[in-house]
Amino acid sequence: MDMASATMELAELVRSHYGDGAEIDKRILVKVLPLIPSAESIEPVWMRYKQFVEEAAEDAAFESKRVKSEGDIPVVPDEVEARLLFEEIIKEHASMRADVRAFRTDILRGKLLKFPEVSGWIEAQAEADGPPTFRYQFKLPPGHEVISGYPSPDEIGPNLPYITIKPPVVIDEKLRVAPVDQVYLEYAAAGSHGVSRKPFSDSGVLGHLHQVSVALARRYGWQQALAATFVLTAITPSLPSIASSVHYSVAFRSASLSRRIVLDIDAATRPEDVAKIYREIRSDLKLKWHRPWTAKGLQLARFHMNEQGGQTWEELRLKWNGQCREEHQEWTYAHMPNFNRDCRAAWFRLQALID
Repeated sequence: MDMASATMELAELVRSHYGDGAEIDKRILVKVLPLIPSAESIEPVWMRYKQFVEEAAEDAAFESKRVKSEGDIPVVPDEVEARLLFEEIIKEHASMRADVRAFRTDILRGKLLKFPEVSGWIEAQAEADGPPTFRYQFKLPPGHEVISGYPSPDEIGPNLPYITIKPPVVIDEKLRVAPVDQVYLEYAAAGSHGVSRKPFSDSGVLGHLHQVSVALARRYGWQQALAATFVLTAITPSLPSIASSVHYSVAFRSASLSRRIVLDIDAATRPEDVAKIYREIRSDLKLKWHRPWTAKGLQLARFHMNEQGGQTWEELRLKWNGQCREEHQEWTYAHMPNFNRDCRAAWFRLQALID
């Protein structure tokens, strides 16, 4: 599970089970955090959390026990507890921002949402805001001036720049425009382990929420989706010591040669923790791609791709052998059926990636 989304779900379960004013016990949270990465759902984490709560209520020595190990669940070092305290401080600081206070006061009427309510509220607000915004690129005709600036200090909302075009541009058949993309609000939703996205109108409430969440993400290093959910619920995004992503090329999105692992690492993270995360990511990638490409396999696929047809497989085998004899004698084929099999298999495998 994603650490940040799981923490949000756990916070909502605590409120639902123990009352609206209940907050996560930080001493217990640091005990269940190690369960989250391997959990398929929040349920085992929640069950363990409740078990710790019950033990704490019955055991007067809970404070001394929390620095020891609990069976096969490793106790998180003190620096993790310090990180959680830091997140609480960031939450308080972010909640004092003028744009966050204005949104919660003017839009939410002072009543924060519960985490399970976020998705339904965004769907309803998107309907109320009207058709979503599309953005376009166009070349400004001669004779127009672009003036940029920022809102005045007394204006409510994020301090984002704006432009004014004088005289106004009239879009007609003579002005060529190219669509760029539809704009989306990213947010975290209960029951979803990834980022949820919703098209929105720039001039509507979700447009305002998008602007605030972008500003928060830039200021505090949060994901935009978690920043948007923070504005609506006040649930603090987690600040992982290691954030990872996997980048694929556009065409070869499944080929091992085109995958790149990107790690964003807190400088205080221990080297062994970095190595552990890296091994886990590589292991996950291998599950999705069982056989790595070989140079011979790629050359066979390339050979098949560049042949124009009209030749027999025996003629192609001889041509292949002639190309390989100088540098790769071991790649040559003595029998046409074997060459036919390997060449076609390599091409079909490559074709499945690029088509």
